[in-house]
Amino acid sequence: MKSSFDSEKEINEQVLQQFYVELARNNEDLDLFKNDEHPQFGLIKKEVMKSRNKDLVELFESGVGVHHAGMLRVDRGLTERLFSDGLLKVLVCTATLAWGVNLPAHTVVIKGTQLYDPKAGGWRDLGMLDVMQIFGRAGRPQFDKSGEGIIITSHEKLAYYLRLLTSQLPIESQFISSLKDNLNAEVALGTVTNVKEACAWLGYTYLFIRMRQNPLAYGIGWDEDNQRDLPGDAGHIRGLFLY
Repeated sequence: MKSSFDSEKEINEQVLQQFYVELARNNEDLDLFKNDEHPQFGLIKKEVMKSRNKDLVELFESGVGVHHAGMLRVDRGLTERLFSDGLLKVLVCTATLAWGVNLPAHTVVIKGTQLYDPKAGGWRDLGMLDVMQIFGRAGRPQFDKSGEGIIITSHEKLAYYLRLLTSQLPIESQFISSLKDNLNAEVALGTVTNVKEACAWLGYTYLFIRMRQNPLAYGIGWDEDNQRDLPGDAGHIRGLFLY
């Protein structure tokens, strides 16, 4: 099982106090996390004992691991390998691991749906693409027959994520935030050489589809949308690229 936390601080506050270990002990489920019957337990334990990470060493025999950016790269790599080989039954990590590392799990738990965005200087909701990316670690076909995804959020956000997870709300394109960079790449490759070709290129994107279906979300008024024939309107395309 993999649990995703919002920050390294939150991991330190809960996991380093052996929250999961104590919970399992109180519920008499500690045997579920035992790893001493693993054929390579003795060999791997010697490697773990060499680590200077006190928490990694202490939690290893309980079958629980932690993973965050504050750890040394060698300790993060060791933790990933222990979880992948089944020596760690529970891995508590920041969302970065769930996004970037191909580390499959049977069950993935997202604890909290608020992420700090340094660019915006505040907190933002975890997007649906992020949720699906994290849940995608559960039940990989080549590793497992099934998988489970659990999301823990505030009561006021519950209905929102339920609608997203059941496809009741469409996923909007984020392509517009990097539109100029992607267009420059196409120009450099020679696939776009003029405005007409840029219009045609935009017409192949998911952004174009969502702009037609939900123009207000992209700053296009209904009157403007009715008067223009996107993506063939060169003036509007220029406006997008200069935005």
